[in-house]
Amino acid sequence: MSKESTPQKRLEKYKKDLAKLAEEEKSSISEGAKTKKVKKTTTVPAKSAKPKMAIVAPGPPRQLISPSKLELREARTIIGKTKRPLPRRRDKSKGPKKLVRLRIRAKSFELMWNSVRNRRDRLEKKHERGLVGEKEYKKQLTSLVKEGHELLRKKTKIDKEIKALESG
Repeated sequence: MSKESTPQKRLEKYKKDLAKLAEEEKSSISEGAKTKKVKKTTTVPAKSAKPKMAIVAPGPPRQLISPSKLELREARTIIGKTKRPLPRRRDKSKGPKKLVRLRIRAKSFELMWNSVRNRRDRLEKKHERGLVGEKEYKKQLTSLVKEGHELLRKKTKIDKEIKALESG
């Protein structure tokens, strides 16, 4: 270490050094043209075949998402994009694309209906075990039934549109 033994003495020396550097900087700015230009001594290496990879600090681990959740997210995005009803007459250039989209939507509704059915099964098991009260059970069951009926209604509507496009 240095000769100063106390933090106060080290701090004083540090402040003096900073003041000296500030004075040197001011004097070099005022001199302007008197300063000497420094030659570059480093050479630029030729382009290497491989770019150097930067070292990156490891981040938090990525969270795994189950495939069923991904399917449900895809189904929700597909539902939100197509809200307009399909035109009555068939446009031959757009027909196959629309048919594919409708089949994807029908499949997504089917997957969503399966998830509602699974939630209903889980709710019934919880009720049998006594984890859910009677009122809460009836309330959640009616909401699941309504959601399931709505999904089935939308799926049948899409099935009719698919049949209309396939037939002509």
